[in-house]
Amino acid sequence: MTPERERSSCVSEEARSHRVRRLGIVLAALLLVGCGLNEREKVERAAKDRWHAQSATCTHRSGHLYGCVLLRAHIPLKLQFTDDYRSSKQHRCFRASQTIVDVSMTMTGYACAFGRAG
Repeated sequence: MTPERERSSCVSEEARSHRVRRLGIVLAALLLVGCGLNEREKVERAAKDRWHAQSATCTHRSGHLYGCVLLRAHIPLKLQFTDDYRSSKQHRCFRASQTIVDVSMTMTGYACAFGRAG
């Protein structure tokens, strides 16, 4: 192989390697963007963490409101709904915006928590 041909071969290998590396970076970025939690999953995680529950299952109600059922949550008795009093399942309502907030004790919180809000 002539020196010129050898140099050409090295350059094409470098260019190919660079293209493959760039393609890998682009694919990794696309996967990361698509792998984030959706809003409902973020609310479920926040609800579970807020009340130290074993699990949280949330359903979108309206706007940014989510009704959640928490299993074995540690909610003080005075903040529990009478429907849930000392039950292993607790109903709560969370609003998701920049922060996720428990709004169960608001005017629409009860209806949201029990699926009666539109």
